[in-house]
Amino acid sequence: MINPPSNIPSNIPIPVAPKNPVRFSIEGIVDKIPDLKKYVDTLECDPDLKTFIQSELDEMTSNAAEIHMHDVERPGGGFNLHLTISPVHLGAKPAVS
Repeated sequence: MINPPSNIPSNIPIPVAPKNPVRFSIEGIVDKIPDLKKYVDTLECDPDLKTFIQSELDEMTSNAAEIHMHDVERPGGGFNLHLTISPVHLGAKPAVS
């Protein structure tokens, strides 16, 4: 073990790390709709939020989507929730006849 320099007092308190305000986040997940629905089922977030995300995925007309979500505690109480679900088409475009 390395000894600290002798000129540093040993009674200095170690600062407490601030609590991270992010309660939950999803960082740009892109996948096919059925796979995203399976992924959402595994999330550890509010069941009503899962149901909402699932219903939005059900309404997508594309074969895939991209999800971004940030759930952040507000300093004075409450939270900010930002959710983006964007349609994406994976694979080759359908042939035009």
